[in-house]
Amino acid sequence: MSTILKFILMAVAWLVFTLATFYTCVKPTCCADGAVTGVTETDSPPAAPPPAAESFALYSTTGAAAATIGSTWPALRDRLKAKYAADPNQTLEVFGNYYESEAKPAGFENMGFARAEDVKKRLLAETDIPADKIRTLARLLPETAPAAGERFSSANFNWSADGAGTNAATGQEEAEVVQLDQDNIKIRFPYDESTENLDQRTETYLQKLATRIKSTGERVNIVGHTDSRGSDSYNMALGSRRAEFVKKRLVRYGAPAGQIKTSSRGEKVPEATNATEQGRRLNRRADITLVRK
Repeated sequence: MSTILKFILMAVAWLVFTLATFYTCVKPTCCADGAVTGVTETDSPPAAPPPAAESFALYSTTGAAAATIGSTWPALRDRLKAKYAADPNQTLEVFGNYYESEAKPAGFENMGFARAEDVKKRLLAETDIPADKIRTLARLLPETAPAAGERFSSANFNWSADGAGTNAATGQEEAEVVQLDQDNIKIRFPYDESTENLDQRTETYLQKLATRIKSTGERVNIVGHTDSRGSDSYNMALGSRRAEFVKKRLVRYGAPAGQIKTSSRGEKVPEATNATEQGRRLNRRADITLVRK
């Protein structure tokens, strides 16, 4: 056999071996069945990951009262259960979040109340917190409503000790601080007051808040609110006095006045019903929002 013929036969044998190896070993490992490697005009873009719900324990979309479970709900639910079990002498306040542009659902003054009631139903079904220890409130979000289908947190929670807002010794109303999260605080006021007389706990809280504002340079929005008693003009002025009172206290404790903006909504944005004394007390407030840089 000539040298050339031997070379040709060896080349053919090597080609056969290479093809056999690729199709029996390499190809099943590297390529999925039916897949086409490379980019073609018919390739679909990679599927987008599903919207993450991890940042919300419960979330809603605009126009829908239902609160949908996020992945962190079980942990939050269990913390709420444990908190109540440790001290039953307190009430869980559920603030249903809503945007001003959302239509009022039937039977509710705003969408926030509807969301809070939906969350309360879930709490009653999944915890042993009694119904009379869950208070539903509405919380107006200051931002523009998100796009349709975009998720936002359904509710915020606060524990209020039984008798909070009342001086145990005198039986008189006093201010109460509610901190929903690091950037959203409420100060509840006695009837018809912007008040110069604060208890020491509230004074201490405002001192610490002023120190933070001075240190961080955050902008602060303070909005004063009232219950429904009194005329619209009177309540707008009273709400303004409440907001200005909080600002002056913060400035007294070192917060720069130029970082703080005040306004009033009077009786227009209730968080609770005005049909009861307790509800009216909850509506007499100043909402403080810290805007981080």
